Amino acid sequence: NNSATLNLRGLGPDATLTLFNGHRLAYDALAQGIDIAAIPLGAIDRIEVIADGASALYGSDAVGGVANIILRRDYDGLETTARVGASTEGGNVQQQYSVVGGQRWSSGGFMVALDHSRATPIFADQRDYTRGLDPSLTLTLRNRQWSGVIAGHQHLTGGITLDLDGFVTDRRSLKQSPFLPNASIFTNGLVSRPEVRSYALTPTIRIDLPADWQMPLSAPRAVSRTRLNTSRYFNGAASRSRLTYENRLSGIEANAEGPLFAAPGGDARLAIGGGLRRVALHVNITDFLPAGPFTFRDFTESRDVQFAYGELSV
Repeated sequence: NNSATLNLRGLGPDATLTLFNGHRLAYDALAQGIDIAAIPLGAIDRIEVIADGASALYGSDAVGGVANIILRRDYDGLETTARVGASTEGGNVQQQYSVVGGQRWSSGGFMVALDHSRATPIFADQRDYTRGLDPSLTLTLRNRQWSGVIAGHQHLTGGITLDLDGFVTDRRSLKQSPFLPNASIFTNGLVSRPEVRSYALTPTIRIDLPADWQMPLSAPRAVSRTRLNTSRYFNGAASRSRLTYENRLSGIEANAEGPLFAAPGGDARLAIGGGLRRVALHVNITDFLPAGPFTFRDFTESRDVQFAYGELSV
């Protein structure tokens, strides 16, 4: 589905846990990976990485490590960027346009980032080393993506603050693969058109407690739907199918962190927390036959996770 995922230590994206402001996201398609290309660069403040294996703390999807993408909490002003490029031998015309804006005030602020990118494919007849192959073969994909990110914070009353972060993305691609090196794709070949729509939204209430303790309560919600529309050609006869993979994540988390006592090297601190999380995968495989659509598979699997943790730093 042409997603860009983090892969620490070369163990695969399913062994690198990718977090978004400390929260988990819905996986992309069947792979346990997160598409980091869906997040505009202008919205990112920093990326924190745990390069060591962290499966004991985070679970089996953190064997290779953990990457936490931290957004800007707010932004004051407006910034726009544009990038255009192409390959000298033809194809691969790339465009990217981004805008980041926001505002700060005495009790809060917000940031919004929008990004649009697109790239044309490179066809086989545009390169010397593949010019003998059918020109309908795509060496690189045609891509088009829209994405947006929002983050904000507002002091409500007393020691209570509301934080909000989220993103939405829409990505579409095209790949053409002839079955025979010198035959047209529309005679014997496969045309794939992946479509990915994802979103995540996490409201968080932060409560300031006595003795410099803080307790955040959050309720993340994320969905990623991949639709792979394919057209197959055998001796000029066409058939169509659609594969749908939808990952969903929802939950509620409560944490508390603060100092316990003073020590010569600094305060001893304690962090505790827990929560509930539900992850689900919906799969639908449908062929579009002359007699009408026929669904081969249509199921939803889900899993509930209860977790708790405690960490003492002295």
